[in-house]
Amino acid sequence: RRPAPLRLRVGVELATASSTPVHCALLGSLLKHVLFIHGQIPSPYDAIVKELSASVAQPPGRCRKASRRRAMLRRARKLTDTIARLLDAIPCALDAIAVAQRDDHSPAPLVAALAIGSSPWSPRMVFLLRFEHGDSEAAAPDGRPPTASELDGARRRLVRSLMTSCTDLASTRVGLSQMHLLLQAPRAVVMPPAFQPRPAFRLKLRRAHACCIQVGAPAPHASAE
Repeated sequence: RRPAPLRLRVGVELATASSTPVHCALLGSLLKHVLFIHGQIPSPYDAIVKELSASVAQPPGRCRKASRRRAMLRRARKLTDTIARLLDAIPCALDAIAVAQRDDHSPAPLVAALAIGSSPWSPRMVFLLRFEHGDSEAAAPDGRPPTASELDGARRRLVRSLMTSCTDLASTRVGLSQMHLLLQAPRAVVMPPAFQPRPAFRLKLRRAHACCIQVGAPAPHASAE
């Protein structure tokens, strides 16, 4: 008999303003983390990108071993190109959602889902993210965009929370699967081509392992990491 699916909750308190750049950084970090931890890629995503960059300067030779390496590099480059296009589309999508919410005067929390499985309708594992809006004075006292170090700190907080709270889920293997990034958006929003509209879509979690991640804005007078 198949064991009951896992149900986990993770809380992440930000030390910087809850904003579109922060949301983009955390979604990208989650995507890369899940790809590696759950066996979809053989090594961390950034390490693969670095190796591909080095292979351009030192291309493989002409022996049989080099031929296999060229084939491996082609597959890896195809994968990283696909992920890079998705990562590049996330800021445009989040900006479109934020503009629509401002126009409707409805600052609803941003909700995203990362689903692993044969299709988004029948996932085997789902990571649900909910980004809460913080107090504007506490979250962005000077209205400036987050710095690179603040974005790195937000990424570290997310990954650290996942590593400490999701050990049971990290040991779960789902095999090579498709990965789908879903964003909840108002119907009127025009999303980038990477995000197809699914107006009647419902995410079914009955048979899927699920991790619910609550991302909160910093408390008043919170200190940076």
